[in-house]
Amino acid sequence: MARSSTDSEQRLLMETVKAIEKHGYRNISLRDIASAAGLTTGSLYRHFSTKEDLLVRAGYLVSENLAKLVLADEEEHPNAFDKLLRIGIKLLSLTQSNPNLVDFFFYGPLYAKAAKEGYEDKPPMFLSKLNEIVAQACRQYPNAIDPNLLFTQVWSFIQGYSALVRHGIVAYDERSLRLTLQDFLGVSRH
Repeated sequence: MARSSTDSEQRLLMETVKAIEKHGYRNISLRDIASAAGLTTGSLYRHFSTKEDLLVRAGYLVSENLAKLVLADEEEHPNAFDKLLRIGIKLLSLTQSNPNLVDFFFYGPLYAKAAKEGYEDKPPMFLSKLNEIVAQACRQYPNAIDPNLLFTQVWSFIQGYSALVRHGIVAYDERSLRLTLQDFLGVSRH
């Protein structure tokens, strides 16, 4: 059962996301977050028992915000390939404009912990919506028969490719994303 969120909790979560965007999630200061929210560190710990708890809850907020941003117009596209391609393009674009947020989204404690075991019985919104699109792809493309495998392929490729782009190892090229998705789904290249 999800607990209700107070105004103080919301301020702490919003300040946490701001701190993550500015400094990266590995470099945030709980004291600075509490201060920015107009609270004490002790008050922060009354709302969140551990730093990991705060980061997981912030991860849910980021997941919800990214779902709204990245998946906003996906209902307009009936084809799962187009949806997955657009999601990849948007996430890779965010890698360049907001790398700390994307790093937190992919590697923070939310998907290390909550995506496996759930958090208060509620899966992250982005993950839920992406799973729906992957299931749609498996219905639309005969080569994509296993939703779990396809999800792992898509998630791993976007995550890995974004890391390569972020660290300047490769330049972003939409063709890589398009060709890889075509291979995953068995779409002919022409």
